[in-house]
Amino acid sequence: MKQKLKIGILLNQPRVVSSLKELITDLCNNQNFEVILLQNNFVKQSKYQKIFSVLKSRQISKKINVYVFYLINKIEHFFLSAFDKNYKSNSINMKIDLRIFTKVVNINPIFFKKFYVKYSKEEIDKIDNENLDFIFNANASGIFSGRILTVSKFGLLSFHHGDNSWNRGGPPGFWEVFLKKRKSGFIIQICTKKLDDGIVLFKGEIPTKGTYLQNRNNLNLVSYQYLEKIFEYVYANKKLPKEIIIDTSKSKLYTTPNLKNAIKYFMLLGFKFLANSLRKKIFQSTVVWNIAYSKRNWKELDIEELKTVENPEGRFFADPFLISEDSMQHIFVEDYCLNQRKGSISCISISKSGKQITKKIIEENFHLSFPFIFKYENNYYMVPESLEDKSIRLYKCKNFPYEWEYSHNLIENINAVDSIIFYKNSQWWLLTNTCYDKSKDYNSRMHIFFSDSPLSKNWIEHKKNPVIFNSDFSRNGGLIFEEDKIYRVCQKYGFKKYGEEIFIREIVKIDNEDFEEKPISSISPESSKRYDCIHHLSSNKEFSVIDFVSKKKGNDYGI
Repeated sequence: MKQKLKIGILLNQPRVVSSLKELITDLCNNQNFEVILLQNNFVKQSKYQKIFSVLKSRQISKKINVYVFYLINKIEHFFLSAFDKNYKSNSINMKIDLRIFTKVVNINPIFFKKFYVKYSKEEIDKIDNENLDFIFNANASGIFSGRILTVSKFGLLSFHHGDNSWNRGGPPGFWEVFLKKRKSGFIIQICTKKLDDGIVLFKGEIPTKGTYLQNRNNLNLVSYQYLEKIFEYVYANKKLPKEIIIDTSKSKLYTTPNLKNAIKYFMLLGFKFLANSLRKKIFQSTVVWNIAYSKRNWKELDIEELKTVENPEGRFFADPFLISEDSMQHIFVEDYCLNQRKGSISCISISKSGKQITKKIIEENFHLSFPFIFKYENNYYMVPESLEDKSIRLYKCKNFPYEWEYSHNLIENINAVDSIIFYKNSQWWLLTNTCYDKSKDYNSRMHIFFSDSPLSKNWIEHKKNPVIFNSDFSRNGGLIFEEDKIYRVCQKYGFKKYGEEIFIREIVKIDNEDFEEKPISSISPESSKRYDCIHHLSSNKEFSVIDFVSKKKGNDYGI
């Protein structure tokens, strides 16, 4: 029988946020792991002792910064808990039942030089006797020093909720919001003597949320699941994953914001909540998309010269896919009904003279969008987004372009959006954007599945999933075939903005072991007089179509 991986969970206290509790519970329930608790013991100080220690430290100004920021966090938490259900359900502190651990080992940390932590030889010997493969720092405070870093076989693992190429400090997720960074990163690292600059085993980047606590909460939700994947890899391979090299030479050690920045953030926070409340309750504005086309190839496209297709009353078109057939251009689109808040699939056929015929072709009792179409054995097939059905559904065309029928589910019980399918290197590939956590983030991770047939019900997951973990390049926005080359269109997510820019990237390598793209070009609405957002492109030799949000006052993408 294969020996279990032995993991020590290092905790200051067993009361943790719900997402961390879920991770620790999953680790304890995993049959491949044996998990023990390393419980830090602390001597509790009275309020008077805490005040005395502050006065003694002669760092009153820094302590004031900490307390002011703490109060702002409390206020933000109060309002988010009242108005953001997703935040409320995933930010609750919950107590871990200690019975889930194989064993509980109490240890006594020694703090020195303000923030540094070490353990005496006696405490280290306690840990050493457990013969641990890993120690995972779940919520223990301080900067670790000494033998605690090396007492387990593979080392001390920790999260750093920040992109350490520019931010080696904290608070986790704050400076990304304050500085209006488009992306917030995280790493899973083996701690070394160098502060927040350890051996990186995993890195991810997600869109930055509008407020600090939302962003921190989202980073927790997304990141925690990947720790278990690292443990599973080590269990199976008896070695660590390949180190990810990150240049930290220009990285800054950020700290708790000073009083000026904390107050500035608080004022911005109040403005965001007020603006969002007015938008929802008074103006009830909705971001409306349109599509526009040009009789040009994507390489010659001038987005200022595109001809807009008029939206029907109470609906809008988005996610266009182009098929040229019988001397006509057929644009398959998401047809979104504003009253029902639900999309269906329509086809807009355009003749050479410019005459348009629009027909609704597929409607279900759940939302449909992103109608990607491919051809197989002289038949057209469609895989629209069907997230609400928790499936990747396949439709077959009975009479092109308007008659379609549901065939079967390619993949069931999956949370996926914006799927594309193509044939290359003697296999069929399905590229999709998934979310397996409660963050509802479909903009950061691209997964690949492969099969011998595009009609298969048995798709195999790529070993390197997610093959892309970056909100600049992950989410699909179209697919372009040109001779023997395949170009994937992907969406760039801005700060609180869906559809900041699109990139065209050539797929240069795809096989069972690897995936590689190279950048070709981009289309940005930044300098456009007409467009505010763009997130989709479809093109053939003589025709191109995009979707867009027009530039107008009042566009608000929420907190």
